[in-house]
Amino acid sequence: MSELQAALAGVITVGPGGRGFIVEATAWIFPEYFVITAAHCLPQLPPPHGFSDLQDRTYENLLAPLGGTPSVWCECLFVDPVADIAVLA
Repeated sequence: MSELQAALAGVITVGPGGRGFIVEATAWIFPEYFVITAAHCLPQLPPPHGFSDLQDRTYENLLAPLGGTPSVWCECLFVDPVADIAVLA
């Protein structure tokens, strides 16, 4: 796999027209994967308080391989609408 192909494998579709990239955190025994994207790619912003329910921070059918139809659910871990960035898991 070339470097370009490897880089493109980390880019995904977010929502109907957005893009994001996958990052891997290996601080634990099992790796965790996160998606970094623009906050405006989310259908709506999650509640601004930290004690929101999981269902308030979960988006249905938001992620897909690049060019695919979104069918993967995700949870919003962090969003900054001013900086226009979001972290999804």
